[in-house]
Amino acid sequence: KDTIKLLGGKVGHVGQVTSGMVKVGDVATLTVDATRRNNTCKNHSATHLLNEALRKVIGSHVAQQGSNVSDECLRFDFNNFTLLNSEEILAVEKLTKEQIEKALNVNIFETELEEAKKLGVQAMFGEKYGKVVRVVDMDFSKELCGGTHVKNTKDIKDFIILNIESKGSGIFRVTAATGDKAVDALNDELTFINN
Repeated sequence: KDTIKLLGGKVGHVGQVTSGMVKVGDVATLTVDATRRNNTCKNHSATHLLNEALRKVIGSHVAQQGSNVSDECLRFDFNNFTLLNSEEILAVEKLTKEQIEKALNVNIFETELEEAKKLGVQAMFGEKYGKVVRVVDMDFSKELCGGTHVKNTKDIKDFIILNIESKGSGIFRVTAATGDKAVDALNDELTFINN
């Protein structure tokens, strides 16, 4: 159901026992929900594109303040001076969609932190990184990231901004959807408008 970071660079897998009880020495089978994982990949990669689109449309002062990626949607918190107006929202959404349509390869590699900085890779403010870091490079967007991603931006299929709200103190939150969830959201909107 989830993964968590543990001390010593280890990753813990959170799951559910479907039958019986677990005891030391038991053998367990881990299966990944492929649909859920694919939807999470789409949303995560779209978060990177959204981050860079915000910087291009609003300004280089924009920095990620947090995010939450699931199989249902993505949330992205960023700093800015004011809430985005309609034209800015549409421009960010359009630029993000353009990168999806360009079918950019998603290249993931490890390099030394200093080399990543030379490449202009975005990093999360306040995070502590080791000497070797993992880079997710989509040409349009280059970020340090340890998460799961699509292989090509075309795999994201579609992108729609569902909401933008103020979280206070110059922090704003974008909620968006990708893939079939984006199509569903758009269809719901059109149904509402037509009724």
